[in-house]
Amino acid sequence: MDGADLGKRIIAGLLFSILAGLVLVAVSRANLLPAAPDKFTYDWRTYLLAEQAPHSRSDIAVIRINERSLTGYNYVSPIDRGLIAEIVKRADEAGAKAIGLDIIIDRPTEPQKDAALAEAIRQAHAPVILGAVDRRGGETREGMAFQEDFIAKTGRSAGHIYFAAERDGLTLGDQAVRFMLPASEEPPHRPSLARLLADADGKKPEPASPLIFWRRPPASGGADLFTAFTVPAHRDADGTPKGSVLPESWRGALSGKIVLIGGAFKDRDLHLTPLTVASREPIHGVGIHAQILAQLRDGRSIHEMTWWVEFLIAAAVAGLGIYAARQWTLSGSGLISTTIAFLAIVSAGGLLFWATHVILPSATLFLAWALGLFAGNWAGAPGGKAGQLSDNEAKLASGG
Repeated sequence: MDGADLGKRIIAGLLFSILAGLVLVAVSRANLLPAAPDKFTYDWRTYLLAEQAPHSRSDIAVIRINERSLTGYNYVSPIDRGLIAEIVKRADEAGAKAIGLDIIIDRPTEPQKDAALAEAIRQAHAPVILGAVDRRGGETREGMAFQEDFIAKTGRSAGHIYFAAERDGLTLGDQAVRFMLPASEEPPHRPSLARLLADADGKKPEPASPLIFWRRPPASGGADLFTAFTVPAHRDADGTPKGSVLPESWRGALSGKIVLIGGAFKDRDLHLTPLTVASREPIHGVGIHAQILAQLRDGRSIHEMTWWVEFLIAAAVAGLGIYAARQWTLSGSGLISTTIAFLAIVSAGGLLFWATHVILPSATLFLAWALGLFAGNWAGAPGGKAGQLSDNEAKLASGG
């Protein structure tokens, strides 16, 4: 191959790499790339490399209500409003810095208990933030009307309780929680429950991306990430009271903390997260709100690449794919090189995430590599099928 032909091939390869990078980034930003590679690599990166908290949180506590907590009550759904009112009162008396209710209140129950809960929230000395739903959850007009009327009676703020967002425009979501959600585009335009709680003692910075910064419990044996209590059974089966809703021993552990109150039932508000990718064991929504709350209070962020950095890397990977196709066919050594490239991208993504909390866009880079291989082989570069044919013809022409 003479110098002029080589120069043309190099220019053509550069132009193709630039075009491939631009197209892939544009499609990626439109959420039209297959999300499976990114979800797979992100979930396992998070599971294997998520940092451990240096110590248990001293600013957040969780109070859970489960089936056993409701022993002696006439129903388990919705949660008895009288019980919620009692928990709010006791947490407030214990000196909670703020109280968040991860509990949907969108329909009437017993009027006296509904009124008691509204009054307990209104009378609390600590800020109380109610969890609220909106049209994103398919809420009915009647449910929204009751919720808004209840919130108005308390005189308190409310934040939305959504966090699951699927950003793949080609497929149905897998319902795994990876992202925080902003306020709804339709009224009421409420920030999230975690955001309002995080700002209870002063405005906190916005994270660099909507990705949740998951943390594992501290390494010390048996330590939990959050102080957590489950409301004990405090009634006999016939409804006779037999103990305190919140034992006196809890008061010190709640004092000065932001207290999240939510359900921990076996059949609702359960979600998969990257931390459960191996076990497939879902966790309750109140635990996810606590993770987001901790992230917002700390100012931690998972970073996504800007479009131009993603473009540069995608163009470079496409160019490497073209170069690989010039050296090897798509079988034999070519398959080995492709496998090595796949492992290199995954390893680079893991290292980058571990060192800087930056996400490498796996889907974009996998497709850039594939497009580079295709372009290199289609162009008939040496080593490709067309290149092999030219070499054979050259041998025949020289009498080889």
